[in-house]
Amino acid sequence: MSLMFRYQRQIITFVASVVLSLALVSMMAFGATYIDVDSVGIATDTPGAALGVKGAGIFEGFVSAQYYTSTSTTNSWLLGDALGLGTTTPGLRLSVDGNIYGDIAHIDDHLRTSYFLATSTTATSTIGFGLTVDSTTLVVDASVNGVGIATSTLVSIGADRATLSIGAGTGSTTVFVAGGGALGGAMIFKDTDGNGCTMISFNDGALQTGDIACPK
Repeated sequence: MSLMFRYQRQIITFVASVVLSLALVSMMAFGATYIDVDSVGIATDTPGAALGVKGAGIFEGFVSAQYYTSTSTTNSWLLGDALGLGTTTPGLRLSVDGNIYGDIAHIDDHLRTSYFLATSTTATSTIGFGLTVDSTTLVVDASVNGVGIATSTLVSIGADRATLSIGAGTGSTTVFVAGGGALGGAMIFKDTDGNGCTMISFNDGALQTGDIACPK
């Protein structure tokens, strides 16, 4: 009886081995799965690492790794919700805890930050249309080529909009023009006929005006 049981177990073990071997050979023939002592390949017989997968992968849970290396020059990363760099609790689509270094950032919508710091001594910062600092401290309205200082309202002169509007609402407005040398502080206006310029300055409380050549 024991001899028959031993033979039955050997036959079952042999059949199971044959079935498993055939399954592995079949999967390898179709490029489905490759198993080696050091690596496992899914849809590839050259894993190249402990686990190699040829094709897309769908994970219902999270994937944890020390780092990720992307080698494709054509495909993009697709994220279902949010990406956190340096943080495990991203509050928006992209949340970064730390500094960002790069050449050019393309943002189609608005960019909100606590402050901007430009360190280049050669580059020029270009703002495409308008600029508002603290709602009324400085307003640049590119639609009318106007600038407002201490006001968000660019005043109109007839049908024309003033190029520069300075005001502080109900408070007083003070403009300080400093200068040095023989001229001190002065303002130069182009004459209404377009043929010359007039300089206005003050000396000991006395208003001084004079025709001068327009600056170039």
